[in-house]
Amino acid sequence: MSSFTDRGKSIAQDIYDGNDPQRVRRLSEEVLRLRSDSALQAEIIQSGLSSIAPVLLNSEFRELQRAERSIFFFAGPERLLADAEKRLAIPKFLRLYPSDFWVE
Repeated sequence: MSSFTDRGKSIAQDIYDGNDPQRVRRLSEEVLRLRSDSALQAEIIQSGLSSIAPVLLNSEFRELQRAERSIFFFAGPERLLADAEKRLAIPKFLRLYPSDFWVE
């Protein structure tokens, strides 16, 4: 539970952002009402999976990764990178070394 002062600061920030107390209350009540929606969990799981699929290293999401133009970045010692390149079917595995960025 926030202190009286912290709650006052939050209300002032809401008003400053253009959200009057009635609007904030309606939002809070709607969020609480969602708890009784039986399809909510399945909907959240489905939308969550589709939002993180472009960065999951799983062949099931390969088409989505291409559509979203996903880029995977690995950092580590050479043996780790060689193992990742061998185990993962990544079309282009480009290595960059610190010496690639040295300025003469």
